Amino acid sequence: MTNYMDKSQQSILEKDAVDSDSLSEKQWRASLWKFLLFSAFGIALFIIPFQWDGKVTILLGVLTDTLQALLGGYVVYVVMALVTTSCIGALAVKVLKPNLRDGSLVKNLFDVNWFWLVTW
Repeated sequence: MTNYMDKSQQSILEKDAVDSDSLSEKQWRASLWKFLLFSAFGIALFIIPFQWDGKVTILLGVLTDTLQALLGGYVVYVVMALVTTSCIGALAVKVLKPNLRDGSLVKNLFDVNWFWLVTW
């Protein structure tokens, strides 16, 4: 992978860069299964229509309707809290650059990285 990168990017990415030739068969198979599993989940969530309560909808629509029924008028406040927390957390990690150990929950949640799939 590093053979095809621009030289200006190598110094930034050299620690996180992954060479596809160095992956073992087991790692490659695990990555493939992760890809297939999450792709199937995405297709089921966003693409496959089905009949629910007399209307044609997708799974995300059912989940949204259920969440709105459970939370009532508080949906707006819950979503606003989630978006605000995510924004503040991502900004704090980028600006303050805390020394987080690899694999920690805070690092995995808020550290925006191009190679997050590799480290997951």
